[in-house]
Amino acid sequence: MSANIKYLNLILVTIIVNFIFAIIVETLVSNPILIHSKNNESIVNNMKSIENEKVPWKYDDTQNKIHFYMSSPEKGWIAIGLNEEDSIVGADLFMINKLESSGEINCEHQYVTDFGKHPSVDFLQKKNRIVTYTYLFDENRNISNAEIVIRPRVDDESDRRFMNGKKVYLFFAYSRESDFSHHSIYRKHFLVEL
Repeated sequence: MSANIKYLNLILVTIIVNFIFAIIVETLVSNPILIHSKNNESIVNNMKSIENEKVPWKYDDTQNKIHFYMSSPEKGWIAIGLNEEDSIVGADLFMINKLESSGEINCEHQYVTDFGKHPSVDFLQKKNRIVTYTYLFDENRNISNAEIVIRPRVDDESDRRFMNGKKVYLFFAYSRESDFSHHSIYRKHFLVEL
């Protein structure tokens, strides 16, 4: 197969994957329920909602993954955070953006060391929990949609911070700006059971 055909196939696959992701996010964001699975059983709870924003997730024990789906009415970064304590300090923060200048999508696992200070885990020489991510902006509806997939365990069986069934504080925030150092214009948190 020539290089051009391989390149066209890659572009086609990327378009199809993005289209499917947009349909999944649209379904999850417009649906007034929170769906996640525990031990491969489908469970439907009341929607965990932060005003008009919904943050559904799916916990996949068999793959050691948690899928978070987020939506924002802005073009800037979107973030999800998890902490055992009722504080942003000490939270694992997962931020995603799309740079308008280059179209590049970035996703970082950060750790909140103090208010307004959240260096990357790479800088802190900690293990990165991010498995994969996607970011789409719907021009027609002016909505950003993102999916971030993380590993709840990164070390060994002793790493139980974000295990299935554990109660943690989930933080959700977004900004008008794509620069991760820019402050959020919206941030809420609530206690959830993973």
